[in-house]
Amino acid sequence: MTGFVALEMRRSLRDARYLIIAVAMQIGLYLLSTGLFGAHGQCAQGLPQPVELMIAIIAYGAMWAVFSTTGPRIAHERAIGYLAAGEIAFPLTMALYFALGALGGLWIPLSMMPLAMQDIGRALPSNSVAELGWRIAGGQASVPRAVLVLAAWLLGGATAALLAYRRRNTRSAH
Repeated sequence: MTGFVALEMRRSLRDARYLIIAVAMQIGLYLLSTGLFGAHGQCAQGLPQPVELMIAIIAYGAMWAVFSTTGPRIAHERAIGYLAAGEIAFPLTMALYFALGALGGLWIPLSMMPLAMQDIGRALPSNSVAELGWRIAGGQASVPRAVLVLAAWLLGGATAALLAYRRRNTRSAH
């Protein structure tokens, strides 16, 4: 197991695109956000502004870690491409990554968005992951709504993956 982890770490550190998105972009977003909103900006979660921003950026970085190790690599390395060919998997993943970050309140607090966008943001898994982090940092219990949203997205994603897999096998059987 440690050999596999070491191999993945070496591979990640050699991938300039991964390093730019996973490390440099997160640091840049944090510095930009704290520069724009300041250390004494609006506290949407009741935490000091730099703490709120740091947790949002951590949630955003965690999403990238998941996205970068699943869809595009599988589609590229194994040329599976259930839903998208390997060459368009990365742009699709990036679009999803940016949309979840922006709409989920990771770039701008949901409280600064219009009400309709706040409702959309609360229904996204990106906001729920950050919400759990904000609550833990604030010394509060977890939020049942956030856990339910994450569970719903897990079930929805698993169902979509199963349907795509079955669709692919049904087409190749005929």
